[in-house]
Amino acid sequence: MEWIDCEESLPEPNQTVLVNDLNGEGVLIAWRSLWRGVGGKPTGDWQWVFQVQGIEEEDVEIKQWLAYPAPPTE
Repeated sequence: MEWIDCEESLPEPNQTVLVNDLNGEGVLIAWRSLWRGVGGKPTGDWQWVFQVQGIEEEDVEIKQWLAYPAPPTE
């Protein structure tokens, strides 16, 4: 598993990933959430959402992400 630069590609919407916050929070669990308009149509805008409540997108500087590993099967 390798870290992927956000400038190269971004995870699929609602895909749970690990993100590397350069502002000091460290590694966080996050996903990209698409904004939807009237009728549920995607607006093209999105934001990072974090598993830890109280962390806002403007509080972090995400430059890299990593696919969240699957849990063990045993």
